[in-house]
Amino acid sequence: MRKALVTMAIGARFEREYEHLLPLREAWARRHGWDLHVVRSIPEPFVRAHSRSDKPGLGWCCYLYKLQLPEAFSDYDLVAYVDSDIAINPAAPCLSAYESQIPAGGFAAVQTVGHEERRRLFPLWAEYYYDDLVARGFNRSVPNPKLHVSSGVLLFRPRDVAERWSALITLDTDLNEENRLNVYEVQAGRCFLLPGPWHVVWMYERHRVGLEKPIRTVWGRLARKCRKTVRWRRSRESAAILGTLQNCHMLHFGYEHEKVFFLDRNALASLIASESTFPLLRSA
Repeated sequence: MRKALVTMAIGARFEREYEHLLPLREAWARRHGWDLHVVRSIPEPFVRAHSRSDKPGLGWCCYLYKLQLPEAFSDYDLVAYVDSDIAINPAAPCLSAYESQIPAGGFAAVQTVGHEERRRLFPLWAEYYYDDLVARGFNRSVPNPKLHVSSGVLLFRPRDVAERWSALITLDTDLNEENRLNVYEVQAGRCFLLPGPWHVVWMYERHRVGLEKPIRTVWGRLARKCRKTVRWRRSRESAAILGTLQNCHMLHFGYEHEKVFFLDRNALASLIASESTFPLLRSA
């Protein structure tokens, strides 16, 4: 089986994140026999075809191009797409173990946080995921409003999904690629849910480990912003990030992408050198 680990790193910020975390990806890919690929630019014909005057810059095309990856890597049997700001634990098992569980014509991804936990961690976020899409063109019935996944980690057989995902690109809607996958693929039952350790989001995890308390008021947000300026906080959070990564497979920094660099080079080298010290992950 030919396997590719693919990342998009378009723009200086994403390239810096990718290069910083690259040693972890290389160690994991080498251990399990995956080819590494990074997409650093979008083909000009794609940009011309899908650019929008109301969405300046390359951001919109970057969203949509993620749905073009099955076509771009159709010579592989299995592709794992991983965002540039995701750290991979080199001791994590091989994703190909889930290939047989992917639905026919479907893909695999992770539901990073359920609706009840999201409301517990962020009481001001009362809506369901799909409620937030109405203003962006969503007008379909949803069989399971509590079910949605993140597009930060996607596992798919390229030839199985290329045609349908290419069709999703052409839809006249303001939904981004993650929204389109959720509305048209996940709700149609074409997604296998990977175990949670494959996509742990630091924004949620730092609340789970007690670094942050739930924000219940606007004043709480202002207080948190002030606390973030305290220097000692970085040392404490860096240790928590490293501990979390040692006990999950992939850690996504997402909206807190600058914390990628809380994992310094010494921490990355230590993870790579001591992967055999994580029996929990090796047996997962």
